Amino acid sequence: MFHQNGDVKAFTESDVIGHVRESMIAMQSSPFTDYMPYTNRTETNLQKLAALNPKTIVPTHGSAFTGDGAQALHDLGIVMREVLVN
Repeated sequence: MFHQNGDVKAFTESDVIGHVRESMIAMQSSPFTDYMPYTNRTETNLQKLAALNPKTIVPTHGSAFTGDGAQALHDLGIVMREVLVN
């Protein structure tokens, strides 16, 4: 989750979702299409994580995000649905 391609900052307090969207779109037009699963349970699970009110999110590839993690998780669900659901 929150995968970001390219040379990004180690930490950010600004919008992380824009970079995530760009990376997901790039992956969808590559040999790695659908590399991230999206099921009928994805948004429910993201909502459960958001309910924990995280202040920091640290993806494996990309900037660690400090801020409103609940909103970032909500936004991630929207981006995943927009990009991954055909």
